Amino acid sequence: MRLKLNRVQFTEESTIGELLIEKEYECFTLEDKVQPFGVKIPGRTAIPEGVYRVTFDWSDRHKCVMLHILDVPNFEGIRFDIANKPEEIEGCIAVGRSRAPDWIGSSTGALKQLSTKLLQVFNKEEIWIEIKKAEKEVI
Repeated sequence: MRLKLNRVQFTEESTIGELLIEKEYECFTLEDKVQPFGVKIPGRTAIPEGVYRVTFDWSDRHKCVMLHILDVPNFEGIRFDIANKPEEIEGCIAVGRSRAPDWIGSSTGALKQLSTKLLQVFNKEEIWIEIKKAEKEVI
């Protein structure tokens, strides 16, 4: 399965994106700000553009199984998570159903829906995500 995160809105505090599953809009995303030159600063900047494998595994921090983005250069533990504001992200990617600058809403429901869809294919096929700056907004 192929996910695509199109980054569409950039501020000094955060990055808003649109997440697609197999070219179909799924939800909005909230990340830390994009660092020039694509370097990841733990807990403060978005992960570099690229293609990454996604899996489900145990999170010691959250004490549950969560979506985990693998092989991010020089960083471990990047997850899809629940958050509304940049200060709640801590380097992960939050998902939501509504957006405003530096904010997304309905994060819990969006993560539950995303996890349910991906769990249906998890044991049948690999899940990959491509992250990049959008050429234009999907929505």
